[in-house]
Amino acid sequence: MTSFLRLLLVVFVLLAATAVVSEAQILDRPSRPFRGVFGGAEVPNPNRTRDELTFFADLLGGYDSNLAPEGSLPLPTTTVPASGFTGLADLVLRYWHGQAARHIEVEGRGYLTAYQLTGVEPLVGQNLRVRGQTMFDRKTRLEGNAYFTRDPFLGFGGYDALPISADAAALANPANGLTTGLSWSQTAIGGLTREWTRQAHTTASYDYTRREYVRGPGFDGHSQSGQVGHEQTVTQTATQTVSWRTSYRFSNATLFEPNRTRPIEDHTVDGGFTYSKNLSRTRRLVLGATLGATRVATVSTITEQPLEYWTPSGTGTLYFDFYRSWSISADYRRGVGVLDGITTEAFVSDAVVLRTGGHVNSRTDLTFATGYSNGRTGDVLTRGDYNTYIGTAQVRVGLARWAAFIANYNYFDYQLAPFTLPVGVTLTTIPSSFDRHAVRFGLSLWLPLYGGFVQRPGDRTGTGDF
Repeated sequence: MTSFLRLLLVVFVLLAATAVVSEAQILDRPSRPFRGVFGGAEVPNPNRTRDELTFFADLLGGYDSNLAPEGSLPLPTTTVPASGFTGLADLVLRYWHGQAARHIEVEGRGYLTAYQLTGVEPLVGQNLRVRGQTMFDRKTRLEGNAYFTRDPFLGFGGYDALPISADAAALANPANGLTTGLSWSQTAIGGLTREWTRQAHTTASYDYTRREYVRGPGFDGHSQSGQVGHEQTVTQTATQTVSWRTSYRFSNATLFEPNRTRPIEDHTVDGGFTYSKNLSRTRRLVLGATLGATRVATVSTITEQPLEYWTPSGTGTLYFDFYRSWSISADYRRGVGVLDGITTEAFVSDAVVLRTGGHVNSRTDLTFATGYSNGRTGDVLTRGDYNTYIGTAQVRVGLARWAAFIANYNYFDYQLAPFTLPVGVTLTTIPSSFDRHAVRFGLSLWLPLYGGFVQRPGDRTGTGDF
């Protein structure tokens, strides 16, 4: 069986798959060890092979104050989209097989968003995700992820570069997307971790992404990146740990405009520290930061000549358990990226996401999240910039071991300053500024169909008793 899992991982790492732009409608609070409907169950023997087949469903309805209409003709930037009611259905079937050290997971998802607005048809999306890991020996771990996605929304946020722990993808849900885009994308990610000692390990990873737009102002493109990082524990006691880390990352993207191809290449070197302290048996504080520099090589929109520049880069992380089941987390990153689907210009951006949440009682939990992102074009001749704001407040009440009531509020806002775009593509295809308030409520269901059902990081619910 081990050789079979290794073969599957190698195949899926070499295949293309995709990063999901429109994630589920449900946010998870920062994880804490708390018994309750969403607190999680006891993890079984990690060395025992097990199978799990689980069905998830989110059925929500609500109201959006500002729906972005779609159409074949460009819309004036002064067009104010109509308000209206929306209905959302999100269905997921997930299969998990293996042990903690060696396992594979396959997840198929389909989702639909319907609008009470003339001329806007229901938008349907699907994605397939395959991920897993295996151990070559006791100190070497191989991980692989593959995604295939049909995304009916033009996602716009600027939070993609944040770490997975920030859960920024969950904030890029359809409440924060425009209906003017439809794309297919594939992404493959592979990672290899080598543990040299208990205090030191090295990780190398590679990913490839390809996106093709079928509808809307998007630009087809593909990108690949590789990264290698090393982390070393400096001090470790019973209550606190201090470690340093350093990394190098290379990225190479190619975006296809109507009349030309634009390359964007960047190299980033940074280093920093992580500090972790156990404040009590159930409370913990984690601080982390890195600082470095990025070198960007692209082509100027104005002069059509090669453009190169350096810019500072860095990250910051905070995690704090402050009361029983309640915790707060914050993630920040400064780097280089593009506004996918809107322009091929490279932006030097800053993005931060703040999340907090906890249990009111064993049946009820609250989650709050907010984010801010801004960016400026690296080419001073284009003088472009953008700002985005996102926010979510959510309450989840357990009705049974397999069902919960959900109510959430989403806020989304962006401003795009005038900047040079390729000939034939202008900001008339989307509003130059956008502001949306959305309220949604409904049911979230999770049903174990086969095997044991246990909570793992990334699951939206747990199986604790009332």
